[in-house]
Amino acid sequence: MELTQEYFNEKLSSLATRNDLTQAIEPLATKQHVTDSVDALARIISTTIAEPMQKHFDELHGEFDVKQEVQELKRDMLKLNLHCI
Repeated sequence: MELTQEYFNEKLSSLATRNDLTQAIEPLATKQHVTDSVDALARIISTTIAEPMQKHFDELHGEFDVKQEVQELKRDMLKLNLHCI
């Protein structure tokens, strides 16, 4: 087999050119695009999921505190021989 210019041209003609590759990667996201999108998603999750859940847990904690106080008062009333309502 003889290595000729025609042989190389034939073999190289099916490879992508720099221009082909540049055009192929243009629509791809950059690292900055991904970072910005992750930040935006984190803000959305924070406001739509995390904050409402935290508020709900805070409310439950408050309800638990009241329930615990009522139980303590009932125990105190029993100690004083008072009847619970």
